[in-house]
Amino acid sequence: MGLPAGRASISIQPPDLLELVTHELRTPVTSLYGAAQLLERPAIEQRQRQELLVEVADGSARLVRFLGDLLALAEASVGEMPVEPVVVQRILAEVVAAMRADGATGSVVVDPAVRVGPAIGEPAALRHALQNLVGHALLTMPPGMPVRVTVTGRAGRVVTTIRERTRMNPRPGRAGETPDPAIVPGGRLWDVTAEALVRAMGGELSMSRRGALRTIRLTLPAAARPLH
Repeated sequence: MGLPAGRASISIQPPDLLELVTHELRTPVTSLYGAAQLLERPAIEQRQRQELLVEVADGSARLVRFLGDLLALAEASVGEMPVEPVVVQRILAEVVAAMRADGATGSVVVDPAVRVGPAIGEPAALRHALQNLVGHALLTMPPGMPVRVTVTGRAGRVVTTIRERTRMNPRPGRAGETPDPAIVPGGRLWDVTAEALVRAMGGELSMSRRGALRTIRLTLPAAARPLH
Protein backbone atom coordinates (compact mmCIF):
# COMPACT_ATOMS: atom_id res chain seq x y z
CA MET A 1 0.00 0.00 0.00
CA GLY A 2 1.29 3.46 -0.86
CA LEU A 3 2.26 6.14 1.62
CA PRO A 4 0.15 9.27 2.19
CA ALA A 5 1.47 12.74 1.50
CA GLY A 6 3.31 14.26 4.45
CA ARG A 7 6.93 14.81 5.41
CA ALA A 8 10.00 12.66 4.90
CA SER A 9 13.13 13.21 6.94
CA ILE A 10 16.80 12.31 6.77
CA SER A 11 20.06 13.61 8.14
CA ILE A 12 22.69 13.99 5.41
CA GLN A 13 26.20 14.48 6.75
CA PRO A 14 28.84 13.31 4.24
CA PRO A 15 32.00 12.77 6.30
CA ASP A 16 34.20 14.28 3.63
CA LEU A 17 31.96 17.10 2.39
CA LEU A 18 34.77 19.66 2.63
CA GLU A 19 37.08 17.47 0.54
CA LEU A 20 34.29 16.92 -1.98
CA VAL A 21 33.51 20.63 -2.28
CA THR A 22 37.20 21.51 -2.63
CA HIS A 23 37.65 18.93 -5.37
CA GLU A 24 34.58 20.14 -7.27
CA LEU A 25 35.64 23.79 -7.07
CA ARG A 26 39.26 23.28 -8.06
CA THR A 27 38.74 22.45 -11.74
CA PRO A 28 36.35 25.25 -12.82
CA VAL A 29 38.09 27.91 -10.70
CA THR A 30 41.52 26.96 -12.06
CA SER A 31 40.13 26.93 -15.60
CA LEU A 32 38.49 30.35 -15.23
CA TYR A 33 41.59 31.87 -13.64
CA GLY A 34 43.86 30.55 -16.38
CA ALA A 35 41.53 31.72 -19.14
CA ALA A 36 41.26 35.19 -17.60
CA GLN A 37 45.05 35.53 -17.47
CA LEU A 38 45.41 34.55 -21.13
CA LEU A 39 42.62 36.90 -22.23
CA GLU A 40 44.50 39.80 -20.64
CA ARG A 41 47.34 39.37 -23.11
CA PRO A 42 47.19 42.03 -25.85
CA ALA A 43 48.62 39.83 -28.59
CA ILE A 44 46.23 36.89 -28.69
CA GLU A 45 44.83 35.28 -31.82
CA GLN A 46 41.11 35.57 -32.45
CA ARG A 47 40.73 31.79 -32.64
CA GLN A 48 42.38 31.32 -29.25
CA ARG A 49 40.25 34.12 -27.83
CA GLN A 50 37.07 32.35 -28.95
CA GLU A 51 38.26 29.06 -27.47
CA LEU A 52 39.02 30.77 -24.16
CA LEU A 53 35.60 32.43 -24.12
CA VAL A 54 33.98 29.02 -24.60
CA GLU A 55 36.10 27.72 -21.73
CA VAL A 56 34.94 30.61 -19.54
CA ALA A 57 31.30 29.92 -20.42
CA ASP A 58 31.68 26.21 -19.65
CA GLY A 59 33.44 26.88 -16.36
CA SER A 60 30.82 29.43 -15.35
CA ALA A 61 28.01 27.00 -16.14
CA ARG A 62 29.74 24.34 -14.07
CA LEU A 63 29.97 26.73 -11.12
CA VAL A 64 26.26 27.53 -11.44
CA ARG A 65 25.46 23.79 -11.33
CA PHE A 66 27.83 23.41 -8.39
CA LEU A 67 26.05 26.13 -6.41
CA GLY A 68 22.68 24.60 -7.28
CA ASP A 69 23.85 21.24 -5.97
CA LEU A 70 25.16 22.80 -2.76
CA LEU A 71 21.85 24.58 -2.12
CA ALA A 72 19.88 21.40 -2.83
CA LEU A 73 22.20 19.38 -0.59
CA ALA A 74 21.76 21.93 2.20
CA GLU A 75 17.97 21.74 1.90
CA ALA A 76 18.06 17.94 2.04
CA SER A 77 20.29 18.09 5.10
CA VAL A 78 17.87 20.22 7.11
CA GLY A 79 16.06 17.07 8.19
CA GLU A 80 12.56 17.45 6.78
CA MET A 81 11.15 17.82 3.29
CA PRO A 82 7.46 18.23 2.39
CA VAL A 83 6.31 15.42 0.13
CA GLU A 84 3.19 14.93 -1.97
CA PRO A 85 1.94 12.77 -4.84
CA VAL A 86 4.04 13.49 -7.96
CA VAL A 87 3.85 12.09 -11.47
CA VAL A 88 7.40 10.97 -12.20
CA GLN A 89 6.79 10.67 -15.95
CA ARG A 90 5.64 14.29 -16.13
CA ILE A 91 8.69 15.64 -14.30
CA LEU A 92 11.00 13.43 -16.36
CA ALA A 93 9.48 14.82 -19.58
CA GLU A 94 10.08 18.37 -18.30
CA VAL A 95 13.71 17.54 -17.50
CA VAL A 96 14.37 16.04 -20.93
CA ALA A 97 12.65 18.95 -22.70
CA ALA A 98 14.71 21.49 -20.73
CA MET A 99 17.95 19.69 -21.61
CA ARG A 100 17.05 19.70 -25.30
CA ALA A 101 16.19 23.40 -25.13
CA ASP A 102 19.59 24.09 -23.54
CA GLY A 103 21.29 22.32 -26.44
CA ALA A 104 22.44 19.21 -24.60
CA THR A 105 24.34 16.83 -26.84
CA GLY A 106 23.19 13.22 -27.14
CA SER A 107 19.67 11.86 -26.93
CA VAL A 108 17.38 10.50 -24.22
CA VAL A 109 14.86 7.77 -25.06
CA VAL A 110 12.04 7.47 -22.51
CA ASP A 111 10.23 4.14 -22.76
CA PRO A 112 6.46 4.53 -22.44
CA ALA A 113 5.14 3.74 -18.97
CA VAL A 114 2.15 1.44 -18.60
CA ARG A 115 -0.26 2.10 -15.73
CA VAL A 116 2.29 3.66 -13.42
CA GLY A 117 0.60 5.81 -10.78
CA PRO A 118 2.10 8.76 -8.91
CA ALA A 119 4.89 8.49 -6.41
CA ILE A 120 5.42 10.28 -3.11
CA GLY A 121 8.07 12.96 -3.49
CA GLU A 122 8.83 16.66 -3.77
CA PRO A 123 8.63 18.06 -7.33
CA ALA A 124 11.65 20.39 -7.22
CA ALA A 125 13.85 17.82 -5.45
CA LEU A 126 12.88 15.08 -7.92
CA ARG A 127 13.50 17.40 -10.85
CA HIS A 128 16.97 18.27 -9.54
CA ALA A 129 17.87 14.62 -8.93
CA LEU A 130 16.75 13.60 -12.42
CA GLN A 131 18.63 16.51 -13.99
CA ASN A 132 21.83 15.37 -12.29
CA LEU A 133 21.41 11.70 -13.17
CA VAL A 134 20.22 12.05 -16.76
CA GLY A 135 22.58 14.95 -17.44
CA HIS A 136 25.60 12.98 -16.24
CA ALA A 137 24.49 9.98 -18.28
CA LEU A 138 24.48 12.16 -21.41
CA LEU A 139 28.05 13.25 -20.66
CA THR A 140 29.34 9.69 -20.32
CA MET A 141 27.59 8.14 -23.31
CA PRO A 142 29.62 7.48 -26.47
CA PRO A 143 28.53 9.59 -29.48
CA GLY A 144 25.42 8.31 -31.22
CA MET A 145 24.18 6.15 -28.33
CA PRO A 146 21.04 7.23 -26.43
CA VAL A 147 20.40 7.18 -22.71
CA ARG A 148 17.37 4.94 -22.03
CA VAL A 149 14.95 5.77 -19.21
CA THR A 150 12.05 3.62 -18.00
CA VAL A 151 9.44 4.29 -15.30
CA THR A 152 7.77 1.21 -13.79
CA GLY A 153 5.66 0.35 -10.76
CA ARG A 154 6.39 -2.58 -8.49
CA ALA A 155 5.38 -3.61 -4.96
CA GLY A 156 4.20 -0.21 -3.80
CA ARG A 157 7.14 1.57 -5.42
CA VAL A 158 7.73 3.72 -8.50
CA VAL A 159 11.10 2.92 -10.06
CA THR A 160 12.87 5.14 -12.58
CA THR A 161 15.65 3.21 -14.34
CA ILE A 162 18.38 5.01 -16.30
CA ARG A 163 20.64 2.89 -18.49
CA GLU A 164 23.85 4.24 -19.94
CA ARG A 165 27.05 2.97 -21.50
CA THR A 166 30.08 4.59 -19.94
CA ARG A 167 33.18 5.54 -21.89
CA MET A 168 35.41 4.45 -19.02
CA ASN A 169 36.66 0.88 -18.99
CA PRO A 170 35.26 -1.21 -16.12
CA ARG A 171 37.57 -2.19 -13.32
CA PRO A 172 39.42 -5.43 -14.08
CA GLY A 173 38.40 -8.58 -12.26
CA ARG A 174 34.79 -7.51 -11.61
CA ALA A 175 32.39 -9.93 -13.24
CA GLY A 176 28.63 -9.61 -13.41
CA GLU A 177 26.54 -6.81 -12.00
CA THR A 178 28.25 -5.06 -9.09
CA PRO A 179 27.51 -1.97 -7.00
CA ASP A 180 28.91 1.16 -8.58
CA PRO A 181 31.31 2.94 -6.16
CA ALA A 182 30.34 6.34 -7.60
CA ILE A 183 27.26 6.49 -5.38
CA VAL A 184 28.96 6.16 -2.00
CA PRO A 185 29.57 9.32 0.10
CA GLY A 186 32.69 11.03 -1.14
CA GLY A 187 31.78 10.54 -4.80
CA ARG A 188 31.19 13.46 -7.12
CA LEU A 189 28.77 16.15 -6.04
CA TRP A 190 26.20 15.34 -8.73
CA ASP A 191 25.49 11.85 -7.35
CA VAL A 192 25.90 12.77 -3.66
CA THR A 193 23.29 15.51 -4.15
CA ALA A 194 20.95 13.22 -6.09
CA GLU A 195 21.20 10.53 -3.42
CA ALA A 196 20.57 13.05 -0.62
CA LEU A 197 17.47 14.41 -2.35
CA VAL A 198 16.07 10.95 -3.07
CA ARG A 199 16.64 9.79 0.50
CA ALA A 200 15.08 12.99 1.85
CA MET A 201 11.95 12.07 -0.11
CA GLY A 202 11.89 8.65 1.52
CA GLY A 203 13.30 6.86 -1.52
CA GLU A 204 16.43 4.99 -2.55
CA LEU A 205 19.08 5.51 -5.20
CA SER A 206 21.37 2.74 -6.44
CA MET A 207 23.89 2.29 -9.24
CA SER A 208 25.26 -0.95 -10.62
CA ARG A 209 27.59 -1.79 -13.48
CA ARG A 210 27.95 -4.72 -15.82
CA GLY A 211 31.04 -4.11 -17.90
CA ALA A 212 30.64 -0.68 -19.52
CA LEU A 213 26.86 -0.68 -18.93
CA ARG A 214 25.68 1.24 -15.90
CA THR A 215 22.17 1.09 -14.46
CA ILE A 216 20.81 3.74 -12.11
CA ARG A 217 17.59 3.06 -10.19
CA LEU A 218 15.69 5.87 -8.47
CA THR A 219 12.96 4.36 -6.27
CA LEU A 220 10.19 6.30 -4.53
CA PRO A 221 7.17 5.12 -2.50
CA ALA A 222 3.98 4.91 -4.53
CA ALA A 223 1.13 7.23 -3.62
CA ALA A 224 -1.84 5.71 -1.81
CA ARG A 225 -4.33 7.06 -4.34
CA PRO A 226 -3.92 7.96 -8.02
CA LEU A 227 -4.05 11.59 -9.09
CA HIS A 228 -7.05 12.78 -11.08
